[in-house]
Amino acid sequence: MNARSLILYAWPSRVILVENKNNNMSQSQYLKMLEREINKINKQIDLKILKGLDYRREARNHKLLLKRVRYHTQRTLGQRLIHLFFQKNIYA
Repeated sequence: MNARSLILYAWPSRVILVENKNNNMSQSQYLKMLEREINKINKQIDLKILKGLDYRREARNHKLLLKRVRYHTQRTLGQRLIHLFFQKNIYA
């Protein structure tokens, strides 16, 4: 059993199922879907905080979604260097 199947087995959640349903979407569509899911989870967390309930599961799902967003939006070393050397000087 690989690590991914262990995660799916140990923590079955709506977040992981949503990701696996949509295999043929573009990266921008995927990021928008992740953002919508993050917003839904934020609302659930806010409601649970107001009610004084435990929100560990939602916090974990939120953390996993943020990791996925960061992974899909990270830039390569070359992209960072190009940005560093060719950025406009706004103070000149």
